[in-house]
Amino acid sequence: MKEWAMEEIVRDIESGQIERAAREALALPAIELGELIVRTGRMKSPNAAAFLALLYGEEADKRLQKLIKKSLFILRTLGVPAPEPRASGESVLKKSEVARETHALLSNYDAGQTRAVLVAVQRKKNEFLFVHGATSFSRGLEELRSFEISREELGEIVREYTSKTRRPMVLAPISASYAAFLLEEASAASGRHSDDVRTLAHLVASSKEEVERPADVYLLEARGSSAPASLDAVLDSDILSPFALDWKGMEEDRKRLKDVTNPAIVIPPHLIQERTESFLEELLGKEDVKSRLPAFKRMLEDTAYLFYSLGEKANYEALVDLLKNEEGVLKAFLFFLRKALQKKDELEQEPGVIIDPRSLVSR
Repeated sequence: MKEWAMEEIVRDIESGQIERAAREALALPAIELGELIVRTGRMKSPNAAAFLALLYGEEADKRLQKLIKKSLFILRTLGVPAPEPRASGESVLKKSEVARETHALLSNYDAGQTRAVLVAVQRKKNEFLFVHGATSFSRGLEELRSFEISREELGEIVREYTSKTRRPMVLAPISASYAAFLLEEASAASGRHSDDVRTLAHLVASSKEEVERPADVYLLEARGSSAPASLDAVLDSDILSPFALDWKGMEEDRKRLKDVTNPAIVIPPHLIQERTESFLEELLGKEDVKSRLPAFKRMLEDTAYLFYSLGEKANYEALVDLLKNEEGVLKAFLFFLRKALQKKDELEQEPGVIIDPRSLVSR
């Protein structure tokens, strides 16, 4: 994403879109912004001088301010009229920022603990930046690809994705702000693509959508509009069915549970149940298991948003009620712990969502 970001800013400077170019430049990492400042100082254009002067008033980094002054001096030596840079008070860019058209889709997790996060951000009237992210429940952001497409190509990609996604996998519309948050969150977990995700977050920052952070999921208009589904119905829903917990030592724990509940002598069902419950309680104290709990809660919050977006309001209501109670989250966690321990190896994995968006449009 770094290359397209730089070239797009240069084109905006050349065409006189100074304020837009400055907003985009401020989203760049410091190293790349420094490269852009040096490059702009060689453009021999009044637009370049105006861009640098505006950027100076918005950039707080003293080293970059010094570099801007140096580039403005170079422009003057080349005969380009360049204003003196001045630190501004209130940001000029914030006043003129215009919301972009955005689109985003989110899938549930597949059997491999992977989901898709798709975002499209308008760059020009009929041109969009399309971003495809693949995030893992336990490893964070694993893949991030982006390319520019036309409005027509965007429609083609969305139609292909949605038409080829089959239950239990779903692909539901979400806010672009929330999609950017998910990618930032996953990037922080994996340590990958942080600069690219930061740029994307800046591009969608002006969209001002209803859901931008997990806390917003609890406040959607459906609250109180329908009777919540039962907890068992939600946990057994097809959207959650592909998801499976895993942790270090899971296979050993699975064997230990089997030894506890299937001894050499026959024991009654109620005793098997008691031993299983006791084993699960013990397992909750294991650090490798306990450490999965925060991410598990976040998965449930995202799933509640999916339910809402898909119009499954009863499931949304039930999941939000569960999430507001720590005991409810723990009960759901135990449900998936049990499911992971009792999983049959021969079970067939459900297919995921499309992972090669470039193949859907002619490039």
